[in-house]
Amino acid sequence: MKYINQVGMPNDKLALFNIMAFRRWANWINTFDIGETMNKLKNIMYIIQNIGVFFVVLGIFPIMPDKLTDIGIAIGGFALLMRCIKFREQPEFFKIKSWWPLIGMLGYIIVLMGVSQYSLDVHQSSHVVYNYFKYMKAAFYVFLLMNNDSFFVRAVFYGLAIGACGICLGPDNMIFQHLHSQNYYQYDMHRNMVADIFILIIPCAILYLVKFSNYLIEQALWGGFLGLYCLTLYCSESRGAVLALLFTGIFFSFWYCVYRDIDKKKLLIGIVTVLGVVIGGLITIPNNNHLSDIEKAVQITSTPIEEYSEKGRVYLYQGTLNMIKDYPLTGVGLDNFNKVYVDNYMVKGAIEKNLPHAHNFILAIISTTGIIGFFGFLFMEWQFIYFFFERRWNLTAFIGMFCLIVLLVHDLVDYSLSVYLICKMYWIILIACSCIISIEESRQ
Repeated sequence: MKYINQVGMPNDKLALFNIMAFRRWANWINTFDIGETMNKLKNIMYIIQNIGVFFVVLGIFPIMPDKLTDIGIAIGGFALLMRCIKFREQPEFFKIKSWWPLIGMLGYIIVLMGVSQYSLDVHQSSHVVYNYFKYMKAAFYVFLLMNNDSFFVRAVFYGLAIGACGICLGPDNMIFQHLHSQNYYQYDMHRNMVADIFILIIPCAILYLVKFSNYLIEQALWGGFLGLYCLTLYCSESRGAVLALLFTGIFFSFWYCVYRDIDKKKLLIGIVTVLGVVIGGLITIPNNNHLSDIEKAVQITSTPIEEYSEKGRVYLYQGTLNMIKDYPLTGVGLDNFNKVYVDNYMVKGAIEKNLPHAHNFILAIISTTGIIGFFGFLFMEWQFIYFFFERRWNLTAFIGMFCLIVLLVHDLVDYSLSVYLICKMYWIILIACSCIISIEESRQ
């Protein structure tokens, strides 16, 4: 109106209309909070980025489309790029205090690339090294997309939880097979490998239930997840996986209670309860269930080889040790174990021939990648152990270390890290736990 007063009332009605419209637009601009809108846009970018994280994690499971992980990094990467360009924000992975877990993983890949050049089949071993890198790729994506938003934790854990539920309830699931006395391979994985999914996801479910679930309905949901995972593990009838989870769980629980200075009476009640559940479970297991062999383990010295795979593996270990003596530094090469073992190293009394690995992670790694490859593996594992142990007061670090150890305990009688899904889950859980801890430290 000040402008109108200065120039006078125009005769042209169109000019008057334009001036009044300009005034309304100027008033709207004055009342418009540009900062609030930019904050809303930034929150939307965080949401899109965490949707990408969710797709990356969920995409590792065989129930999902193969390209879902790549779609997830594309979506999340776009949101991260927008935050960097539009809002001048630095990605969170630049702010972390320790890169050693990631360096350990990359270092192990470099070591594998080196020893594969001395393999009996260089092309095949190099291809397997590339597959190992692909197994780690989803974990690298989670690392790149880590952020301070609270939904990052939910994106990771719900991705793992929903994917694991798909394994529980998918086609030819373990519960159905157990109830109908069937024994099919699920997603081309032996039941022992499927069991490893649940010795990893069960502690993750406990972590989320205790630390991150804020609502009663969410706690009930995760309680249901936990019960389903435990039931599926039982139905897998995997003796090694169940024992690994029980022994590692008891040890870590005792350690945590002592470290946290839990009341001794409560600690004693907890120990008695756990032992009661374990003993009761062993007593009530039917004789036709593989888990019933745990009760008979003490009789293994008087048991025929044909009845126990554990005793038959003594011959396998003996042949593998002979192989290691001939190929100590770089091994026979990744994915070459079965051919070399069957052709040259089966000892008298050995029965099994179709063996992709030595059924012990130490012997499996040394026989295929030599002492050099084994030290590369130890270097990688040590970076995670040191990172988590330094922060053992943090429950996330405690569970991360538990997941790292429990799989290795089972792999004393197996080798799950050769299976694509177990590898992907293992690295995602370890990297996600380290990312969550780094985010918490950056807020302090």
